[in-house]
Amino acid sequence: MPVSQAVRSGGVFIVLLFVSVLFLPLTSFSASAGAGIKPAIPEELQPWVPWVLHDQEEKTCTLEAAGSGRRYCSWPTRLELNVTSHGASFNQEWVVEVGGLVALPGNVPYWPENVRANDKKLVVTSRNGRPVVWLDPGKYRLSGTYTWQKLPDHLFVPPETGLVRLILQGKEIKNLQLDEQGQLWFKQIKKPVKENENSLTVQVFRRIDDAVPLQQQLHILLVVSGSPREVTLGLETGGDFVPLRLKSPLPVRLDKQGRMQLQVRPGQWQISLTLRNTAARSPEKISRGSIDGIWPEQEIWVFHGNPRLRQIQIQGLAPVD
Repeated sequence: MPVSQAVRSGGVFIVLLFVSVLFLPLTSFSASAGAGIKPAIPEELQPWVPWVLHDQEEKTCTLEAAGSGRRYCSWPTRLELNVTSHGASFNQEWVVEVGGLVALPGNVPYWPENVRANDKKLVVTSRNGRPVVWLDPGKYRLSGTYTWQKLPDHLFVPPETGLVRLILQGKEIKNLQLDEQGQLWFKQIKKPVKENENSLTVQVFRRIDDAVPLQQQLHILLVVSGSPREVTLGLETGGDFVPLRLKSPLPVRLDKQGRMQLQVRPGQWQISLTLRNTAARSPEKISRGSIDGIWPEQEIWVFHGNPRLRQIQIQGLAPVD
């Protein structure tokens, strides 16, 4: 499929607009140079894996908070808050891959009480002045309560939680006031958001690096308006490509089909995803692909070749010097 313009500079091709398939016939300088080696743990060393990963289990997870270097191995569902003048209750489901601390809504002096996981009572501790509980790997339904003499102005919601359902004095609040500091405000509620005011704009920039193994770097820009909600992006990782690193300021996970599920709220957000090739040899073609979910019809692609590794001829494009 032709494109409107392509720019070549210093061995880097910048492809403007979307190309359905990028063909890369490879001519390697040596037989070993063009082949990626799929990492594997010998059977004799398998029993040592838990010992090596002791206190470092989170390194096996791909989800990383943007810019923090910290990885997350848990995924929350929508937080349900039922608030009255004298107290509140909450419910939320969690999926935990690696045991660790899970943040709860609340802050001093509004500390959660009677916290339970699957009807089993938990001990609430403090981390940086916020309530947390320890959860082993598994699926949980957390619940708890709060008490106060009069309705507070706000309640803290952890950044790990992207979706909130608020029942205030028996009425569901559609237009939540959740600020950047994580404060969910109960007073001065604005008019409800109309359904047609919900919008989502997605832009994708993809860089393909010729290396061993070959890698793809996706930079995804989101512009969200309307109410907080969960959306699914129709990302196609492409057969032998697997996630290597994921950075997102929003709660996000990749399902088994390669789709990216996000809990979005109004604002502009940037997500970075790095994929690496796991096949024994580098692919001869790379397709954008698409499965069920939201995904732009056009992408901007950049190809960064490595002449010291091999020579590559790009087909299906119309590059311009």
